[in-house]
Amino acid sequence: MKQVGNNGDVVEILAQGHRGLSIRTKEGEVAAIEWRRLADVGSNRLLLGFGHALTIDAAQGLTSDEHINALPRGTGGVTAFTTYVAESRSRGTTWTVISEGALLEAERHRQALGDITPITKADLWARAAADMSQKPYKALGIDLKAAALHDRERAIDTFIACHQIMERAQLADQDAGPKALQRLQAAAVTDNLSRHIKALTHAMEENTTLLADTMRGVDAVRHLRATRNEAAAAAKILKLVEADAAPRSPSSRPTV
Repeated sequence: MKQVGNNGDVVEILAQGHRGLSIRTKEGEVAAIEWRRLADVGSNRLLLGFGHALTIDAAQGLTSDEHINALPRGTGGVTAFTTYVAESRSRGTTWTVISEGALLEAERHRQALGDITPITKADLWARAAADMSQKPYKALGIDLKAAALHDRERAIDTFIACHQIMERAQLADQDAGPKALQRLQAAAVTDNLSRHIKALTHAMEENTTLLADTMRGVDAVRHLRATRNEAAAAAKILKLVEADAAPRSPSSRPTV
């Protein structure tokens, strides 16, 4: 089943045969048109004119006396912009031919899985109208400049905010910078020492099991225990350094 539009007047072709066409108008009236009524009286040839098939973009700027806007794959690939270009190519009449099967398939894909709601002709025309009237935003060259300015302003705001944080830290404590460095170094060393202490403890347990009754085993355990104790003591000192280097609130500063 095919549908033909003529400047808003829709004609639906119900059937075609050797004698002619059977059509139905948008008002619901059905008529039979014989081929002889579409033929030249003298030559008995159908009154068909020579035409060119071009894409919408390729036909932009061209003008014809009569134009057919054929959409065999439905209206999914057109917008209001391309529709305007396609519908304004003729001086006289523009015919719009839309594939009903393509519209129906597109509507079925939009339905939820398991939805058995029947798709009506009104749904197809509503879908075609929605596709052919949509106006998506088209990016312009000025948008690139606006995005660059926006990113630059965000970078400036970030630098100002970081500088304010550093100024507040210096006002709260004049030695905030060196203390922050000491705190980071102490935290890094403490993290490594904790892993070494665990490794030393594990080595002590293994040596105690393997060399429990030998003099060498006793010396190894004593050496590992002393090393572990030194590491633990160093970890405590580093924690004190880290705590002393921690930033203090403004209320804890000494007053003059």
